[in-house]
Amino acid sequence: MSSPGRINISRAEELLPLRQQTDDLAVDAVSRLQAVALKNKKSNTGQCFGRFDMYSVLKEHHGEDSVLQELWENVNAVPEWVDWAQIERGQESLYRYLIPNLTRLALQGVLGGIQLFNSCLQPLIGYS
Repeated sequence: MSSPGRINISRAEELLPLRQQTDDLAVDAVSRLQAVALKNKKSNTGQCFGRFDMYSVLKEHHGEDSVLQELWENVNAVPEWVDWAQIERGQESLYRYLIPNLTRLALQGVLGGIQLFNSCLQPLIGYS
């Protein structure tokens, strides 16, 4: 039984058709974002074509184009399977136990380092 959201692929023949699939919206949006970045580069805004922050360009210009607007809505949409109560419980647990666990790990690291240091010094000092 596989868990939800996992894809079990056992053979390369099953994987090959998936490699040929594309996200048409994303491909179209990337070409439009590159065009916007190129236009901004010509106006000397400092963005470099080929290496630029697509998210910031999308954030600034999503209202100007219907494809970018659709991608922006898809990126910021919360799936219906998100359980906000479970996320809240996880955050409460994290906040409750994070400091004690980090303190314990730090002390273990310090004590382990001291013990390792002492065991390395014993042959040099002559203790047995």
